[in-house]
Amino acid sequence: MRLPDANLERFVRRYLARRERFLSVPSDGAAWLLDADALRARADAFRGTFMATLPDCAFYFAMKSNSCPRLLEVLFDAGFGIDASGAPELETAFRLGARDVVFSGPGKTDSELRLAAEHADRVTVLLDSFGELERLERIADAAGRDVRAGVRVSTDPAGLWGKFGIPPGELPRFLREARS
Repeated sequence: MRLPDANLERFVRRYLARRERFLSVPSDGAAWLLDADALRARADAFRGTFMATLPDCAFYFAMKSNSCPRLLEVLFDAGFGIDASGAPELETAFRLGARDVVFSGPGKTDSELRLAAEHADRVTVLLDSFGELERLERIADAAGRDVRAGVRVSTDPAGLWGKFGIPPGELPRFLREARS
């Protein structure tokens, strides 16, 4: 039998030392257990690694991977924004006080685009199509808001997800239309 390496043993020992605390968490069968200090340390290390070379970059956590409010708050405090996909995630991000949200969901509805326009001071809409650009323009104009936007580039227009994003050859036309 191979003994675990020292790093794994040290990692597990930290959690075993708090075993009673974990077991005392009231639960109806499901519970979130979050080591906020460890999450913050890892978030800081992640950001620090990139910022050492790319000091002007931004960091976003995909809310679809974990929407635990306390986890999101720790990441907000660590300087992360949120990548939201759909109205429920947008609403949760805004309710929790997210200051920087990328709305990247494919197939956005008009009501979702209106919600993004209402919070234009803290959201960037990642556009997937010429039609979405036109709808966002109409909705933002009706709301009297300027909305920041980015563009998803489709690297494989014939592939499974090819309907989402602008093919590279169409980017010049897309940017001309966005500027107009």
